[in-house]
Amino acid sequence: MAGALSMAAGEYVSVSSQSDVERADLALERRELADDPTGELAELTGIYVARGLTPTSRARSPNSSPHTTPSAPTAATSWACPR
Repeated sequence: MAGALSMAAGEYVSVSSQSDVERADLALERRELADDPTGELAELTGIYVARGLTPTSRARSPNSSPHTTPSAPTAATSWACPR
């Protein structure tokens, strides 16, 4: 029983920490988008190009839904990519 409780507590801490990281990443991306929308579009285009799209195909739909584009990047993907 103690082992199960310990595992549950560890899982809770892990999920809670991941949630905090995601919130911080999203806040950072929102600030960067507000401060430099052109630079953020270039960064997003670079992510899509790295995943196999051409700059032209990405430029045609810079605001398309993540559900209509292959391998939509997340804030974490954006954070992990070199600038």
